[in-house]
Amino acid sequence: MTFEKELPQWKEKGVKPPQSKIDEGWKVQDKPPAAWLNWQMNKTYEALKEVQEKAAEKTIVSKEVTDIKTYMDQKIEAIGTHVNDATKHITAAERNVWSAKETPESAQAKANQAEANAKSYIDAKPWQKHRVASDDGAAIDISHRDLNSIVHTGFYKGTNMGNAPALLHGWGYVEVIAHAPGAWVLQKVYDLHADRFYMRRLQDNGWMQWKQIYSQGNISFSNASPSGGVDGDIWIMYY
Repeated sequence: MTFEKELPQWKEKGVKPPQSKIDEGWKVQDKPPAAWLNWQMNKTYEALKEVQEKAAEKTIVSKEVTDIKTYMDQKIEAIGTHVNDATKHITAAERNVWSAKETPESAQAKANQAEANAKSYIDAKPWQKHRVASDDGAAIDISHRDLNSIVHTGFYKGTNMGNAPALLHGWGYVEVIAHAPGAWVLQKVYDLHADRFYMRRLQDNGWMQWKQIYSQGNISFSNASPSGGVDGDIWIMYY
């Protein structure tokens, strides 16, 4: 797989936020220190850089596997053609030479073993083995799937997703960050047709309820006193 977009560099290491802030995420009107943002941007850059490097290594090895398979298929085809030619090997010496040649079954077995060895070699390398996006860079389509089962880090999209928050017209984007596979997972769902998004976490005791995260664009402040309120209250307007 060839990456066309230039990798955005961010080399300032920054400072890792405390675990409590990583668990709860940013709140409305939070003003995170620059060192925390530098840490997040640097980690994102280093992760993408590693994905590109490992993908390049996988491409090289995969090409070698394909070349080996193509070569063996050609040899097997040549042997099959030779076997079906009734005019060849009519002398005892020729029959002895032919008898010593490798059979199609044996050649195929060796080709299969070579392919298996190459795959094992690739899988043993410390490269990113889980897709975080489609091969073309778009989000992975998980339409009609249960969000409780989407626990691997990645970027997704879909409609009619089980255990999803209410979405206008059904479509949404899903961002997943896994602390560990199957445990401690953060999910964010962005409504495709509305300016709102939701968040929940998978913890030891199971999935939390979805919470809608509000931004400055959908909160209205007023010093008026609606019925039942007092001066100075903050009233939230839902869109």
